[in-house]
Amino acid sequence: MKIKEIKCKKVLNPCKIEGFDYNFNPYVGCSHGCVYCYARFMCRYRKGKEKWGEFVDVKINAPEVLEKQVKYLKPGLVMISSVTDAYQPVEAKYRITRRCLEVLAKNNFQIALLTKSPLITRDIDIIKRFDTSNRWAQPGFTIICLDEKDAKNFEPRASSVKSRLLALEKMSKAGISTLVFLGPFIPGISDKDLEKLFRLFKEVGIKTILLDRLNIKCGNWSEIKKVLDKYYSDLALNYRQEWLTNEYYEKIKKRVINLCDKYNFSLDLVFRPS
Repeated sequence: MKIKEIKCKKVLNPCKIEGFDYNFNPYVGCSHGCVYCYARFMCRYRKGKEKWGEFVDVKINAPEVLEKQVKYLKPGLVMISSVTDAYQPVEAKYRITRRCLEVLAKNNFQIALLTKSPLITRDIDIIKRFDTSNRWAQPGFTIICLDEKDAKNFEPRASSVKSRLLALEKMSKAGISTLVFLGPFIPGISDKDLEKLFRLFKEVGIKTILLDRLNIKCGNWSEIKKVLDKYYSDLALNYRQEWLTNEYYEKIKKRVINLCDKYNFSLDLVFRPS
């Protein structure tokens, strides 16, 4: 993993995603190495031959730049980590995310934050200062499945599913409304033990489920195909034609809606029929 310190000119940028005002990424790159990640397109904008998942550029002056930016920006909802993970391992050393959250909190901004790392619980003291009653402004975890081996195949350097659930429980007990991003929902993988997974979501106290389909874009298919060929040969044949279909995801949507009704979760659908 190549770690490089860089400086940035600004960190808050207008967000094109409906419902959000700004996006903020404290790092360029991500060490989790998730094979399905669409953010690999970020490789185009940096010098270096490292592949996605092999580098992290640390915006070491981000807190100072943010302090200057918020003085002339209207407070709004900030999507944190749209193309990185704000709590990947380097955050333990650099604390860029923590320092920036402090700036946002004292200037009346709100945050929407997804991670795969239990390191987020370190910052419960700051996160409690934000209003998490709005389901679009709840911090949470990406979880694609229950089985640890399956998760490791698709997210090779991310934290365990168990550690994410424990972190969600810790945050819920601290009075923070949390969510789970069930996405990308990987056919043949994410649909295993789905009701058990929802029972665990209920036990750890989450409030909201976000559901998204597996999107093939930004060159991620070749990496996904390698994993399917290596570990799931029975699924690999004609996977895109037989599994990545609107018909399949319509069935999944109905299952998830029923489970959300059963366990009293709010549900937001991220995907639309392709």
